[in-house]
Amino acid sequence: ERNKQYAVQIEIYLARAFNLVNTDDDDEALSFEGTVPAHFYGEMAKTEFGCHVLQEKGHFIEFAEFIRQHMLEHEDLEIIDKLKSVLWAVGNIGATPRGLQFLEDQEIIPTILEIAEGSLVLSVRGTCFFVLGLISSTPQGAEILDDYGWEATMSPLGATTGLCVPSTLDRFISLPPYNPLTLEQPPPILPALPTQAEREVMNCIHNLANTVIANAASRTLARYKSRPETRGVFSSIRLFDRALQALSSQRYRLPVRRYVFELFDVRFD
Repeated sequence: ERNKQYAVQIEIYLARAFNLVNTDDDDEALSFEGTVPAHFYGEMAKTEFGCHVLQEKGHFIEFAEFIRQHMLEHEDLEIIDKLKSVLWAVGNIGATPRGLQFLEDQEIIPTILEIAEGSLVLSVRGTCFFVLGLISSTPQGAEILDDYGWEATMSPLGATTGLCVPSTLDRFISLPPYNPLTLEQPPPILPALPTQAEREVMNCIHNLANTVIANAASRTLARYKSRPETRGVFSSIRLFDRALQALSSQRYRLPVRRYVFELFDVRFD
């Protein structure tokens, strides 16, 4: 649980650092100065006794096994979240000379590099990027990563800075091309909706896929939803089915898809 909480805290830090969330009204806004907060396992790895306990409990072996087992997971959100939290734990352990030995013993660094260069989940790649930076924060870690083509940045005095980048950037930022599914036969022609209100609502839902007229379509849908005489159409199974077919055959952004789902008051019982 604490590993998961740490990963969430880090992602909130990053979102605020990159101005992805509004903190104007947040009295408890977290400040982020570019260094990660202390991690329980990272602090343990700083002392000989802590490393002894870590070795005795076998937690690191569990972490390494979980990473190897789920390294390329891209569908199960719960596993993806746990994978990121475990990666942060391993990275913080590897940020110390004593802790780095755990990573070498389990030969987990090549696996982390493979995730960074091959995962289909960009937030997992980003997590690996920061984790590799933690590993590169010791001279030994920087040397290991250099053997794999990842270069640790150095200060003018030669000290590691905790930032590591691939010598060939394409290895990190390339994604496989998206190949949309093609239907073996064209979709069936659907009969016209029986009421004017349903037809107009469906027309607006189609228009949401067009960024030029999406705002006007959204306002029209909001008016239909707010008026007592027209809001009943959003309880229509027939109209909901037609909306789902539109979502499956046209390109909608994720927020728009959520908006369409939230419009309907269809109960499944």
